Formats: sequence, structure tokens, C-alpha cells
Amino acid sequence: MTVMHRIYGALAVIGLAAPAAAQDSQSIADAVQQALREARAEVRAAAQAGRGAAARAAAQAEREAERRRRQEARQGPEITEQFSKTARLGRTGTFSLENVSGDITITGGSANDVRIEATKRVRYPNESEARAILQALTINVAERDGSVDVRTEYSGRRRNWSGSVDYMVTVPRDASVSLRSISGGVKVTNVNGELRAESISGGIVTTGVRKIRTLKSTSGEVQISDSESDDLIAGTISGSLIMRNVRARIASLSSVSGDVRLTDVDADHVEMRSVSGSLEYAGRLSRSGRYELQTHSGDVRVTPVGTQSFTLEATTFSGDVRSDFPLTVQGPLSNGFARRRNSVRGTFGSGGAMLTLQSFSGNIVIVKQ
Repeated sequence: MTVMHRIYGALAVIGLAAPAAAQDSQSIADAVQQALREARAEVRAAAQAGRGAAARAAAQAEREAERRRRQEARQGPEITEQFSKTARLGRTGTFSLENVSGDITITGGSANDVRIEATKRVRYPNESEARAILQALTINVAERDGSVDVRTEYSGRRRNWSGSVDYMVTVPRDASVSLRSISGGVKVTNVNGELRAESISGGIVTTGVRKIRTLKSTSGEVQISDSESDDLIAGTISGSLIMRNVRARIASLSSVSGDVRLTDVDADHVEMRSVSGSLEYAGRLSRSGRYELQTHSGDVRVTPVGTQSFTLEATTFSGDVRSDFPLTVQGPLSNGFARRRNSVRGTFGSGGAMLTLQSFSGNIVIVKQ
């Protein structure tokens, strides 16, 4: 409660508790002073609580920093080595890269060559051993007619060491790209050729890619923006999937434990699936398009853009169905109900695009932009 709220409350109590004649200036002054004392006490208590929370956060940060220092002490100092190579590919060739640990950054350029810049990193308690491991951590580049293949390999016998290779690669803008990473993030920008990317432990980010085919992450977020595809498949097991300003003929999108959110999307056929996440689609609905959104324990939200008509079939077991668009209710659903609080089938306008929306324990809403 603020100081002014305290004062107003004190004045209100005086007004209710005594007739107007009895409300002398001293009584009002005493009430205001009491309110001020109580408000100051609350401010001091809040300040102390804030200092306590800040102290706890600082202590946690210090413990985390100490944990990292001890871990680095056990692993030893970091030894690095730079790698650089230019390979001939051609304007529409195929570039592939497989990495064990480390980030991958791909950028489309105007040249016909592939420019590979990499940083090898190794930690080991003994510096001389670390340098030996660094030499055994190799980058193999195979140039064939119309393709360049890059592989990270380790030929040593030592185990229990920490190491990675970070790649920054420039490819011809129209080249096709295939990427696989076990532990590390993947980022691709300004590529017109086909893109396939997979990461087991790491996110995938694409911007300005014109022919996305498959993007898959086991533990990481997938982000797609300002891109296009004819037949797009993207999914993650532990993470969210986010698309912004994307055009696609067909899009099949899934997440097991995260949300799937599409904004400013133009697609003819969309399938969105999640087990424990919510689904959001905001974009154009093609008149002959099909849009199937299904989640078990999340909400479903659809925001049609510039839509004159659609057909809706929505069901939820323990949630509600709500539409901002006036619907003409049609015949019964397959479960025997034409319209209930959590089950509806109807059309807006003349029909057209088919929306099939399902959630077991979440709400389903169709909202106007």
C-alpha cells in the first residue's frame, strides 16, 4: 500500500467514524501522521526484503562462479587453434558439415567458393596433453565435383576431456546446405538453396532462407524468420518452435514439451502438434487450405488475417471453445455433438479453409486481429 493510499484510508475512516462537527484538524493530523508512520514502516520492510533478495541472488551468482572456477581448474586452461580454408564449390553446389561439439554459423555470400573459419578448443589439466588432444582433433575437408563435405573427427585415445570446434562458414548464396551437430547451436542466414539441419543438444535459427526442408532439434529451440519453403518439416522435443514472416505450401511442425507459435505466416496446409505446449497460428488462411492444430495439455489460438470465410471443427475435453467470428452451426461432430461449450462445428462466411482444432485440457479461441 502506498503512502497516499494510507492517508486516504485514514481520512475515510475518520469520515465514517465521527460526525462532521467532531472532525477537528487535530484528529485529521493525528490520523495522517499514523498513516505516514505505517507507510514508512512498510517501505523500510520492503527495502530490507529487496536487499535480502539481492543478497541471495548475489550469493547464488558467486556460488555459480566458484563452481565454474573449480570446474575449469579441474579441466585445465583452454588451448585454442585457428583453422582456415577456402574450397571451390560452385554457385549451386552442396555443402555439408558434421560437428561433434561447438556452434555452427552459415552465411550465404556472393562468391562461388566456401570460406571455412573454425576455432578448435580443448581443456585438459596438463597443458602438453591438451596440445596433443588439440592435434588429434581434426577438421577434414573433402572437395568433390559440386560438393564440399566437412567433418570434425578425433583420432586420439584420451578420454574425459573437454573440447569443441566452432565454425563460421560462408557459402555461395544458392548452394544447398546440410548440417548435423551433436552438441551446439546452428545458425543459418541468407541461403537460397535447400537447407537441412539437425542438432541433438542445441537450438536452430534460420533467417532469410528460401528452401527449408527439415529442421530438427532434440533439446533446443527452433526459430524460423523471413524464410520460405515448399514442404517444410520442423520439430523439437524439448523446446519451443517459433516462426515469423514465413511462406510455405505445406508446413509440418511439432514439439513435445514446448509451444509452437506462428506469426505472419502464409501457408496452404499446416499441421501443428504438441504434447504439453500451446499452439498459436496468426496468418492468412488459404481458401482451399487445411489447418490442423492438436495439443494435449495446452491452449489453441488462431488469428486469421484478412479472412472472409472458414469452416471450423473444434473440440476440447475440459476447456472452452470461443470464436470472435459469428458462426453458422452445422451438423453433429463425429462424437455426436453439434455444439457444446467445449465442442463446436460451424462456418464463418461461405466456408472455405478448414480449421481442425483439438485440445484435451486447454481452451480453443479464434480471435480477430
